[in-house]
Amino acid sequence: MTTSSQKLHTAWLTLLVLGIVAVLALTGWKVVWPVWLEHRAVQALVEALLADHPRDFDTALEAVHAVRGGSGAVSVLVQHLEYPDIRVRTWSADALGKLGAEAVRAVPALIDAEADEDSVVREQACRALAHIGSPALPALIRALEHEDPQVRGWSAEALGEIGDQRAVAPLVARLDREDEVDVVIADLARALGRIALEDAGVRAALGRAMARHNPRSYRGVPYGLNWLGADVVPFLATLLHDDDPRVRAAAAQALNANRGAVAALPELIEALGDDDPSIRIAGACVLVNLGPLGKPAVDRLLEILDDPDGNVRVWAALAFWKVSQQPEPAIAAFIAALEDPASAYHGMAAQALSEMGPQAKVAIPAMIQAMRHIPKDRTEDSRWAVAGALGEFGSDARDAVPEIIAALRDPELAYRYMVARALGNIGVTSPEVLRALEESLEPKDPLLLEEAAAAIRKLPIQNKPSTP
Repeated sequence: MTTSSQKLHTAWLTLLVLGIVAVLALTGWKVVWPVWLEHRAVQALVEALLADHPRDFDTALEAVHAVRGGSGAVSVLVQHLEYPDIRVRTWSADALGKLGAEAVRAVPALIDAEADEDSVVREQACRALAHIGSPALPALIRALEHEDPQVRGWSAEALGEIGDQRAVAPLVARLDREDEVDVVIADLARALGRIALEDAGVRAALGRAMARHNPRSYRGVPYGLNWLGADVVPFLATLLHDDDPRVRAAAAQALNANRGAVAALPELIEALGDDDPSIRIAGACVLVNLGPLGKPAVDRLLEILDDPDGNVRVWAALAFWKVSQQPEPAIAAFIAALEDPASAYHGMAAQALSEMGPQAKVAIPAMIQAMRHIPKDRTEDSRWAVAGALGEFGSDARDAVPEIIAALRDPELAYRYMVARALGNIGVTSPEVLRALEESLEPKDPLLLEEAAAAIRKLPIQNKPSTP
């Protein structure tokens, strides 16, 4: 090969190598540049996360999301789900939720976070899983069998928010488990109500769960369905006709505190005549919360003021007063409850009478009598409510002063707080009252000391004993 040919060959080879280098440089830059940007954005996100700067954190999260959908931040945020600081864990879960489907790799870690010791972190993890959506569905369904009830409950909540029909069968299967705890049953019921309340199979499953419901529980199916608001009222109204009294009672309980329950008024009025007294009480309880909206039920409530069951009569009286805003004949029913040592509603009757004001002062003797005969092993709420209600009548309750003074020596400390307050509210001055309150100033309990001192300050006398 001649020298000129060699030079030409070398020149072409050099150009080829330079061309390859140039192409690699150009294409490599397109790969390297986004990776570098993502690295810097994730680094800024972590700095903001640990520095407690919410605005900087939101800005950094937007920057991360702008680069390749934010997928590069997922593993970093997952690591911080176990960070000692609650705020960091909460923000990390929140950030993963905002990344949506890009954070699908974080699903197992977020399910673990549903068992976090902090309720805010648990809730944020649930919301994050809901935002991730359908990609999280298989893991959430598996989590319905998790040993931790918190994980099962929050997973059911997330499935309800996602709203995918594929979750219905697993949710029903879990709801049918007789060993499930009430708090999770509430979440399962709410999730099914959100996804497929009109489905016959779902309605049947909810009915089965209602038949197992413990009426003393504040959780379970009624609590879960109540969260659905007015949308669930037509379904609950149909259950008030169910053959099983347990289902009817649970349906009434679910309607309680639901302002949409006014749509079920015809069924509620019918429930006031149910053969089961617990359902008559449950129906009256719903009407208490409806107040004047339940006015069409007034005539039926008047009828059951003569119910053979004393507990029904008390609830009917309370519902009648709340619905009609008329104290009579409810006052007579409350007096009867106060005079009955076996009644379970002394406190409720006394509280209602005190809210009626001066027109109910005819009940004061019965309230004084109740202070004497309420068993001390009865729930303290009854005793406190009667004493507190007497105080609300002010000087009209002066005849109760000897009984209240005696109660200041009761062994139940919290009860003494209430009777000291009642003495101050009644405002009757006598040597006996002052002596009793002065004696209450001596114990070292700060709350009793405060109540007794406040009572003395309220008394209409000039030379009061010194108070703290």
